[in-house]
Amino acid sequence: PPLPDLYRWLYENFPGFNLFRYADKFYLIIALSYSVLIGYTTNAFFERLKEQHRNAAAHILLIVVCFLALWNAKPLLTKEIGTLFVPQTIPEDYLVLKDYVYEQGEYFRTLWVPGGHRFGFFNFNHPALSTVTQIQSSWRQYMPTEKSKRYTSVEEQIVSILEQPYSNFLLDSASVKYIILPSDPLDEIYRYYGSRDYFKSSLEKVPYFERVDIGTKEVLIYNNDGYKPRIYIPSSALYISDVEELVDLADRLALADSAVFFESDAGNKKYNIEEINRTLIGSKSPEAMLTEWRMINPTKYRVVVRGVSNPFLLVFSENFSRGWKAYIVGHTSRRERDETYLPDVRVIIQNNGLPSGSLWETWLKEPLPDHEHFLVNGYANAWYIRPEDAGERKDYEVIIEYWPQKLFYIGLAVSGATLLACLAYLGYDFLRSRQGKRT
Repeated sequence: PPLPDLYRWLYENFPGFNLFRYADKFYLIIALSYSVLIGYTTNAFFERLKEQHRNAAAHILLIVVCFLALWNAKPLLTKEIGTLFVPQTIPEDYLVLKDYVYEQGEYFRTLWVPGGHRFGFFNFNHPALSTVTQIQSSWRQYMPTEKSKRYTSVEEQIVSILEQPYSNFLLDSASVKYIILPSDPLDEIYRYYGSRDYFKSSLEKVPYFERVDIGTKEVLIYNNDGYKPRIYIPSSALYISDVEELVDLADRLALADSAVFFESDAGNKKYNIEEINRTLIGSKSPEAMLTEWRMINPTKYRVVVRGVSNPFLLVFSENFSRGWKAYIVGHTSRRERDETYLPDVRVIIQNNGLPSGSLWETWLKEPLPDHEHFLVNGYANAWYIRPEDAGERKDYEVIIEYWPQKLFYIGLAVSGATLLACLAYLGYDFLRSRQGKRT
């Protein structure tokens, strides 16, 4: 189509345009406008014909307009229109998949190839990623140069991100445990992104994928062993100029326990990263630390660190934003580990037994400085924490919080106080008016 990127440009640059994520959200406004326009135009022609004493023509016009309206409504009445107007039954495969994923307590992501399905399950503890979306956003820097040319087919670009020497590192660092090839009963996916058989054969060839049989017939699930938790501690830091250099390093080094800093990412200065890497390699292994974490809500995480005596890098696998802040708390929570959430071997353990803490526990605290907050792995957050940041303590907590959420709490408090004040005033005015009537 002409100007294929126009809508995206308007969405990103035109004020108010991002109120509508998809163009079809404008349909209600368009339909309302056309209904007024068609009704007004039909009435104008009808009145003009009646003034000219052409009553037969006026009534024929009215019949034609009504017929066209009914004819256009026919697909809706017969349910030929499909989409949201027709009730859909969730296929059994997706119910089986939902139960299988939901029953697992530890945090992980699922990666859908080529993209997510409307019946796919996800929640805060098990987010879903769409491959086609990731390669256009967070994983764009990982796309191999020779596969990014315009003449390359979409299906080849999607699969290429899983076939590189560093692909296993990318999925592990993104906490991807399962790769899912969806069925497509409504013909909504493969008609745009390529053959399902092509994706299936490509996934079967990936050496670090293991097919998992959970009882589904059409939906295929592959396991990615070695995925990292949402919060983890790398043992080295790599500073690279582009993805070609990462290919070079992947052939010579084990990337599994590394954090990757791209030169193109703002704030990643080479001398800082080299200093961090020297410190991480020269210090005691981070695995000697006992570290636990809990997601209190999607905007707040608690990390407990015990026995730390050296600087370390704390990676938070969430899209980078300066809104994320890390606060050092000078005490550790009482250890209430829930054994259900213990993986076999982890540098950091997900422990949902950690306390939630108070809503305002970080409000008067200073966060770690912005120059110690880095963009790592092309999309994630990381903080370089030194012993002096925690007052040389070995046991402490780190609270990772999205600070704009505090503005919501303040707004909620102001709104609540305003509502109570209005109710109090109305109650007072009502009582005063009743007393006035009695006197």
